[in-house]
Amino acid sequence: MNAKGGQKANLNTARNGTSITRLTLGELPLTMRRQTQNARKYRRGLEALVVEAKGKVNTTDAHLIDEATTAEVHAAVCRWLLRTRLKDMSVSDVAKCSEQILKAKTARNRAVERLGLDVRENPWKTIDVTPEHVEDEQ
Repeated sequence: MNAKGGQKANLNTARNGTSITRLTLGELPLTMRRQTQNARKYRRGLEALVVEAKGKVNTTDAHLIDEATTAEVHAAVCRWLLRTRLKDMSVSDVAKCSEQILKAKTARNRAVERLGLDVRENPWKTIDVTPEHVEDEQ
């Protein structure tokens, strides 16, 4: 247990494992409850990956996670519009929605990339490449 009352690795609390409070998602209309739930699930998953990779979520990570999640919400709203309002949309509206989905995914991917989750430690860093005969001469 941490000083604030929850388990330190418990990401279901209102905190993200750091000293800063999780940034909140904007509220969507009730008709978009599934999109909100999916966005929150996405955020929790991304936070868990950051904690697993880095041991904690720092302030910069929290803002990048928020940026990625917001982009995910934006794409979800555009997909919802295409799914539910397609017959009322003009060709131009459909094209703009599709463009916005692509832009949102690009922004999301860029934010996730900046989190540095795929950066691996240099494997050569731990290998001693000193030849055995050099050690014997000293």
